Amino acid sequence: GTATTLTWSSANAISCTASQGWSGSKTSSGSATFTPQTTTTYTLLCKGGAGDQVLKSVTVTVTGTGTAPAPEPQPIAGADLNGYVAEYECRKGNPNCDVDVEALTKQSCDTIVYPSDPDWSKIEDHPEYTTYCIAAGDHTDKNVLYLLFSGTSNNRKVLRYYDSADDGKHPVAQSSSKRARLFAVQLKNSASYWLVHRLTFDAGGRDVNASVRFSWGDGNKGSSFNVFDRLLFQNDEAHFFQMGGQVKYGTGNPDNTIQNSVFRNPVISRQFEAQCINASGGPRLHIVNNEIYNCQKGIAIGDGVWTHEGLIIENNDVYATTAAYTDCKGNYNGVGPCAITEDLISLKAGGTIQNPARIFHNRLWGSRNGDDNLGLTLNGSGSSIGLSNTGVSDGLQVQQGYYGGDYVRIDKNIIFDSGEGVSPSFPVADHISVIGNIFWKIKGKNWDWSFDTVTLDFGATDLAETYFNIFLDSGVLHRFGWGNTHDTQCNQFINTEGVVDGDLRSGVIIAKNAFYNTPALTTASPSQDITRSSASESNNQEYCFYRKLLTSPERVCIPNAKTTTASPHYNQCASGVGQRTGIGINDKIWTWADTLFGQ
Repeated sequence: GTATTLTWSSANAISCTASQGWSGSKTSSGSATFTPQTTTTYTLLCKGGAGDQVLKSVTVTVTGTGTAPAPEPQPIAGADLNGYVAEYECRKGNPNCDVDVEALTKQSCDTIVYPSDPDWSKIEDHPEYTTYCIAAGDHTDKNVLYLLFSGTSNNRKVLRYYDSADDGKHPVAQSSSKRARLFAVQLKNSASYWLVHRLTFDAGGRDVNASVRFSWGDGNKGSSFNVFDRLLFQNDEAHFFQMGGQVKYGTGNPDNTIQNSVFRNPVISRQFEAQCINASGGPRLHIVNNEIYNCQKGIAIGDGVWTHEGLIIENNDVYATTAAYTDCKGNYNGVGPCAITEDLISLKAGGTIQNPARIFHNRLWGSRNGDDNLGLTLNGSGSSIGLSNTGVSDGLQVQQGYYGGDYVRIDKNIIFDSGEGVSPSFPVADHISVIGNIFWKIKGKNWDWSFDTVTLDFGATDLAETYFNIFLDSGVLHRFGWGNTHDTQCNQFINTEGVVDGDLRSGVIIAKNAFYNTPALTTASPSQDITRSSASESNNQEYCFYRKLLTSPERVCIPNAKTTTASPHYNQCASGVGQRTGIGINDKIWTWADTLFGQ
């Protein structure tokens, strides 16, 4: 390869640590020369005396390796870098959310709020307007902007970015001076049919309660049919996006969409859980095409009291970077084994039998055991997806009933480099379908270090089904024990440590799986499994994809991850599986068409 020189500089840094393509302590400013033979990423974490820190990375591309610089993503409409078109993104002509976002954002401003304006009266006092614009600059001294009125399905209200020399960039790609920076927005009076577009929520580390929040006290209706698109949330204490409200029966704040936005680096404290998206009520919430990182919980749904029927979490990048890693003693070290994360996605409320929740086509990675020296209740095991039936034990809950993370479909996700994969906790979460996902490098320890973590923990789950998944280079795969009825069929286990940990009860079926360099286990007699001694005998192909689609796209390749028609296990379940009634989200027959590759 050709020699490449890296140059860096920082101000007021007391320490800098290199990782990935280089390592060790570095001076606050300097340069280094490398001759990489393959495409390599170099990362530098610098920390200041006040506890602030900055993480920067640069990738040196070596031609001939098959890795090319990623083109700039197009987040508004059409296919992303992975060739995927989100099913639930709001855009013109989409039957799942037919909102012409592009046309709405081109409407002329009826009013423009400038940084020099003393307050939000140009917006709050004018319900007759349609398009409300916020000029580039710092508006945080105006405090909370209240949206007090509603549009209609045919005439939406628009709150959007304005700059006379607008270059159309996503806020995450704008310079600081070009961003329209707000303290917080609150929807009141059941404000509905709004489009909020291309604004930045950055309170500079102050406690804002929530950067975007739905009001409590609006009864059972709440705010509905709002679209939050291409926003940037960063540097706030507590939650970025909070959907609460008096929604005791799961009917408040319905049909809202959060899409194409970046949530990153909340302020971690012992006063609040730093949940980047927190939704305790609101059916048919859609979270689509976002990038969410370094949160205690990236997406936290429900508090165990209300269902979230029709919940959609689709095509998001949810992860933790090395900047979130600690030594488990409250010190950031960029390595681990702990982190500020508890779960990347946490569900304490799920769907219903008529309208299940669905988590699909996401990329989830980097979670580690929670370091409870840093944040409130940071004691999780680093799950990518956590399902819980735990809620507050007050009279209201007992009177109104109690749901938890039931009726959830988890499919076509790529879950990798985390402490655990899918991990329900007690009491039992029921009716879970885990279909066609890739689990890769799921290894770690539970938060109390008492036992190895697992890729798929069904120790606190019942009536669950696991079909057509690929488990690669991971630790113990399944934990059984509490639930009586599970079905695990047509999966691939490649270079893993084993399939089961815990009790196998009479209602557990493990059959028709393929084991490559993995100890086999089956409940079928005679065995219907495929067993081979090496990963290469799977005849699977490398699977490559892009992650970090909105900030700095990176190409990742997973060996042996893509099933082909030449794979020995391909015809093993050609007719589908799922005939067993009463388990999973429904009695659907699942096939290869329901996997990430859709053969």
